[in-house]
Amino acid sequence: MVFALATILVVSAVVFMIFAILPFDPAALTCGQRCNEQIIEANRIRLGLDKPLYEQYFLFITGIPGNFSGGRNVKAIGYQKTKVADDNS
Repeated sequence: MVFALATILVVSAVVFMIFAILPFDPAALTCGQRCNEQIIEANRIRLGLDKPLYEQYFLFITGIPGNFSGGRNVKAIGYQKTKVADDNS
């Protein structure tokens, strides 16, 4: 269990750092071709890119379960899946 948690933290840190050092601005990429500096700055704030890296990493880590569940409660989804699997057997 400890090894699995450590592996997840290391892999997530590597993925985060790869995207942090890439030479492009995600805020500019999300607004399309017709954007100005105000829209780009608003996107930076919306994406959390105006925060320090350690804070961005924390937001990245805490957002992972929501990304896989579509923002729904992960425990409830697991319970639903288990209940459906039990009903079919």
